Amino acid sequence: MMDAVDLPEHGGEHLILPQNALVFYLDESGDESLHNADHPIFAFGGVACVTQSHLPIAQTWKAMKREVFRQVSGPLHAANHMQDGKLSSRRRTAVLSAINQPLLARLGAVVTTETKIEGAGVGTFEAACFPLTRRVQDVARKMHERGYWCPTGSTPVYAIFEQSSRIAQRIEACFQNVSIEVGGLTVLVQGCFMPKTAANPFLEMADFVAYSIGRNVIQQRLMGRDFYSPNFREIFQNQDAAISLVSYIEVTAIVPSG
Repeated sequence: MMDAVDLPEHGGEHLILPQNALVFYLDESGDESLHNADHPIFAFGGVACVTQSHLPIAQTWKAMKREVFRQVSGPLHAANHMQDGKLSSRRRTAVLSAINQPLLARLGAVVTTETKIEGAGVGTFEAACFPLTRRVQDVARKMHERGYWCPTGSTPVYAIFEQSSRIAQRIEACFQNVSIEVGGLTVLVQGCFMPKTAANPFLEMADFVAYSIGRNVIQQRLMGRDFYSPNFREIFQNQDAAISLVSYIEVTAIVPSG
């Protein structure tokens, strides 16, 4: 079972993150049934950093939130507070600046109605989860190659998902016994849940990344495949390739191996 990461007053448990732990915060966007004609996608998006970077990155985000979203007392919701039509140029610049920090990775995987899915027992949800684990491994390798993280055989990588009663069991099924290969080691990925009510800065960032992925795909349907939304470009494309900690895939096909 995946651990519940929460504040004790919410009935959950504390997760003590050790030094030199690589932690992913992940959220989803869209409808895994792909039945919503206005939002025909299912995506995972998120951010990641090592524990040594948690405090300064979180403080930067919290300072931005206090200054730019003064009316919001609880957690930020990308679909409500950071919609394309509601986000002024000043606010967009502030949000993207708080996310585009050199030691904060961004990642995403999206499945659409155009994704070709083959194989018994593979649906839209699984078609998004499998590539997501590869994005996690890709980011972990980049963190290691750049000297930001030193993997060990005893310390897992943590994947903290925003709690969703709708898909929690399916996330658990997909992330049981998941491991990645980094630096010649096999590293376990330990999945956890955290509620949105915790107003965790990294989950708020993950929400914005997932939302931006979905909006980009939807706008491409209208504007053409060569179009990329401003938020998506800033998160995933306008980066120095030499230091960039981004990993993104739009899944075109899932087919059986062999």
